[in-house]
Amino acid sequence: MVSSVHLGDASETETDPKLVELLDEVDQLLKGTVDDKEAAYNLLLEHEDEYSGHVSVLWRLAKTSHLMATAHGAEGNSEKKKEFVLQGFHYAQKALQLDETDAEAHKWFAVTVGSRGEFLGTREKIEDGYVFKQHVDKALALRPDDPSLHHLLGRFKYEVATLSWIERKLAGTLFAEPPNATYPEAIEDFMKAESLSPAPWKENRLLLAKCHINQGNYSEAVSWLDCAAEVPVVTPDVSKLYLICHK
Repeated sequence: MVSSVHLGDASETETDPKLVELLDEVDQLLKGTVDDKEAAYNLLLEHEDEYSGHVSVLWRLAKTSHLMATAHGAEGNSEKKKEFVLQGFHYAQKALQLDETDAEAHKWFAVTVGSRGEFLGTREKIEDGYVFKQHVDKALALRPDDPSLHHLLGRFKYEVATLSWIERKLAGTLFAEPPNATYPEAIEDFMKAESLSPAPWKENRLLLAKCHINQGNYSEAVSWLDCAAEVPVVTPDVSKLYLICHK
């Protein structure tokens, strides 16, 4: 289960000129290359102690840690990836503790919870799936027009729809109401993300294609695969988290 920063978020109300300048520099770097994203991460680390009480810094630390994990994963370094995934979760958790009304804090908590599933067993992954959805729902309540959140909700429903029989039975032993979702429901969320997205989004289109393949709608699937192929991959993390990183 997974896997944006809302750049220039109007809901942020930082008044410290130095902090505003820092966040602007970080956000500009996050629009750039993998090296730029690493520079954003290091810049935030330099000021972590100074601004440890600011949710706007902590969720960006969660985001940049997640991007560092993605980069190391692309390089095949699973140990460094795990280290950054857990670090991102730590920062997102701290951000939520500071402000539970911040949509970005909820979003990045959900993203980092989803990312750590790669390093957990089936039972823990299913439990984290519920946590993931809870925080995506909370973020959507705060920011209903955020396409990345609709994408994340679609990913949750897609993953639930693909659960094996054994995984469903296990979920039934863990929760009074085991997760239930269908491919059409996932498609609805992905289509909402597609309509709200300010730019073409490869991963969203690929998942739309997968949903249609799993339903036997092959002509629709081919159409979405063609649309996905039109979107260039600029950096290793673009195809997976384009909007989440560039919005």
